[in-house]
Amino acid sequence: MMYILPIILAYVYGSIPFSYILPKIFKKVDVTKHGDSNIGAMNAFYASKSFFIGLVCFLLDFSKGLLPTYFFGPVAGAFGIVGHQFSIIMMVHFKFKRIVSGLGMAATFGFLSLVEPILIPISLVVFTVFVILLAPMKIGKWLEVEQGNIETVFALALTVMVYLILFEVSYEVKLAILIISIGAFIAYSRRISSQLKKMLRV
Repeated sequence: MMYILPIILAYVYGSIPFSYILPKIFKKVDVTKHGDSNIGAMNAFYASKSFFIGLVCFLLDFSKGLLPTYFFGPVAGAFGIVGHQFSIIMMVHFKFKRIVSGLGMAATFGFLSLVEPILIPISLVVFTVFVILLAPMKIGKWLEVEQGNIETVFALALTVMVYLILFEVSYEVKLAILIISIGAFIAYSRRISSQLKKMLRV
């Protein structure tokens, strides 16, 4: 019970859709009807056209990985990220007819800032390389929601994989990273499927 309660609390906190709530309150905008429809900070920025709202959403999403990790440890931090990726609050909001998720990049950076902070600058370097390779002469293209998500996911995944191979980390951190990786894979697979369906309708 002492292990389950922190995980539940972390998941519920991660499920709070800040990037859905803030644009809705301050800009009367439904982010699920804009961009790639996800409930992440980048889409909140695009939908609201407000840098301030986007920044606040990023910081709050960042806290979903940081706070549970700080108070309860890496595994709870991982479930804070999973809560963002598969928000029970949003599922209830849509009466379980639709699953709206985020990839959890901001939350993952919050997690890493406590667990393995060196991975953040390394992943940003790898991310820059991906931007140059995937969008030559169009560096700003990463600001497009889907393009940015693709490059960020690949950069972060590659960085973490190399780090785990080269350095010793605790069992708890390995378990947490495994949980995060599975959640990101499922969330991103759903995103690809959704985008393919949209393309086939056109």
